[in-house]
Amino acid sequence: MKLKGINPIEQYVEKAVLAVVAIALLAAVAVQFLFTPNQVDVQGGRSVAPDRVLAELGVQADRLIGQVEDAEPELPEFQTPDLAATLAAGLAVGTDYSLVEREFNVVALGAVEVIDFNDTVDAQGPVVALELPQLVEPTAAGYWVTVDPYFADAHPGLSEYVPEIQPFDTPGVSVQAKVEVASLLEALRASEEGFRPIPRGWWSAGIEIIEVQAERQRLQADGSWGQNERVGDPIWIEDAVGLVRERYQDVADERDSDAITREELFDLVDLARTDPELTSKPRYLRSIAGLPWVPPAEVAERNERIEARDTADRILEQIAKLEERIADVRARGSNRPAAPPRPSSNPGRSNRPTRPDPGTSTSSVDRIIAGIEEDIAELNEQLEALPLDEDDLQQSRQRQRPRTPRQPATDPAGSTGVWTSPGMIQRNDPGTAARPRPNRRPSASRNAAGGEGLLDQESADVWTHDLDVVPGATYRYRLRIGVNNPLFERGQLLGTDDPEALRAAESALAFTPWTDWTEPAEVDRKSYYFVTSGNDVSLGRSAPSATVELYQMFYGYYRLATESVEPGDPLQARFRLPESLFTFDTEEMVPEDVVAFLEELPNELDEEEDDEGPEIPDGVEQMDTRLALGLEAVLLDVAPRPVNDTGDGLVDEVVTEVFFFDPLEGIVIRDPDIDKKAPRYDRVRRSAKAGETAEILPPEPEPEP
Repeated sequence: MKLKGINPIEQYVEKAVLAVVAIALLAAVAVQFLFTPNQVDVQGGRSVAPDRVLAELGVQADRLIGQVEDAEPELPEFQTPDLAATLAAGLAVGTDYSLVEREFNVVALGAVEVIDFNDTVDAQGPVVALELPQLVEPTAAGYWVTVDPYFADAHPGLSEYVPEIQPFDTPGVSVQAKVEVASLLEALRASEEGFRPIPRGWWSAGIEIIEVQAERQRLQADGSWGQNERVGDPIWIEDAVGLVRERYQDVADERDSDAITREELFDLVDLARTDPELTSKPRYLRSIAGLPWVPPAEVAERNERIEARDTADRILEQIAKLEERIADVRARGSNRPAAPPRPSSNPGRSNRPTRPDPGTSTSSVDRIIAGIEEDIAELNEQLEALPLDEDDLQQSRQRQRPRTPRQPATDPAGSTGVWTSPGMIQRNDPGTAARPRPNRRPSASRNAAGGEGLLDQESADVWTHDLDVVPGATYRYRLRIGVNNPLFERGQLLGTDDPEALRAAESALAFTPWTDWTEPAEVDRKSYYFVTSGNDVSLGRSAPSATVELYQMFYGYYRLATESVEPGDPLQARFRLPESLFTFDTEEMVPEDVVAFLEELPNELDEEEDDEGPEIPDGVEQMDTRLALGLEAVLLDVAPRPVNDTGDGLVDEVVTEVFFFDPLEGIVIRDPDIDKKAPRYDRVRRSAKAGETAEILPPEPEPEP
């Protein structure tokens, strides 16, 4: 059937379009596979087939790795600019800043910094040499402590100084001096004609004490002083330089010497400011018994306070007895039952009546009480005159009445602890009890403001310790300190060719001159004897005799025994010891178990007769309460010696002399009056008094570094 009204083009246009599209598609496919394949652009403007892309990327990666690992890469040429010449040329031209148009507003930025014009005086010429001032007030003092056995285990080097078996009673000497910061600043700002001062920028960031050095001399038998000996550093303190160098362990093998580098010096300054215990104020041996360690300059104050506390105890005991007498008088005056009498501790008032008859009038009772109250008021005045604060007095009052075991208190040095007798700190003793310490490893993020800088203080104390001492010997010491050298590695900036000045700039530390020698410091012997009285045959006795006090250092304190001896008798005695002395097996018991055991022990002031205390665990051994001692000295004779001869055959005064034979000293002559006035007698007696009621400080584990 023939279509009408539709021409052939209209009839077949759709088929024609479909055919053209099919032909174009077949042509495109043919071009892809028969002529140019797909290409991927890679580095350098190159194109590769898709199946070669990964291989090409691998080649480029290997090339980059080779460049990174190349130990001697080809470096571009670079010409270092002459900054000094450029600066000199600019300064020579000069600028009139008054003609420069200012296009900014002046804004106050805070407090005005006062400029020290000394920094600009004599700006021409070489930098003046640094001359640090001498330290002042050098002093030394001897100590005896019982070293914590766990502390000794943590520091094997101490085995050279402590005994082989417990208790580890160990002598030592501490040396102290003071830095006057005003003198130090004056030295840093000093200038001379023809020289310019050390630029402030070289030292304004801080000067700190990096090292403390000590020398000593020993007193010889002929009264002269021996040769100078260097005092070693405390071996139980972490080495500050070693701690700093841990940060640079990776480059340690590349060092040419052990000299301190600039980077290490920066960290040492930071460490000295934040933790002076590692540099200028090393702690003393951690102990479990002994009088509390204080710096040498504070020993006299410590001893004075110990004596004052002892006196306060005696006064308060007298007051308590007088108050009992008042109650007794009142009870008898009213015919009430009275408390049993106690012996009077105030002989000077023994003539006062204390027990009125039942028929005594009320006025008589009041007069007696008034007299006793006068005694109490007088004793209170003596109490207030003692150099003690209210905390000390409160502790003395607590010792006059029952109290709970190990009641916390505050010691004179300001640390929290437990005092059981005058001069006894029972825990957290400053210088013996270790405190928690921060991470020792220095870091760039460590807060340098964590401690007060040396230049921000008015003065600073430094000290060090000497364990290599002989009991009974006398030493004198001198100190110097090393600070970070502001001239270090600035030799090219000193403006001089002087070899001595250039050598000074090569050292990381600058040292002060040595101090003057300290006063002689005696290291107490392990045992002493003092004659307190002597009786010769002229007094009607069949044989002369002498009363001798023997002292033996044991468990941190001198132990006392009083003996009466006759000619031919050796000096020997059995010393009574407290029952609360123990030794510890550090391999079998950890410190925490020992602490728990000690805390269960009853306090001597509260102990009842039927209180046997806790069971002693394995690893703890109780010591014998008797200590036998012989001093190897023998009494020879007691004889009077006339003094103050008036010249007419009469003797105004006679002193008694006691003669001993000592294998080490030969014939020894002792005068009881002189013995009792000797300074060492006070030291030894004070220690023995404190040791009567002393408790053991709990041992502590060594803190992790």
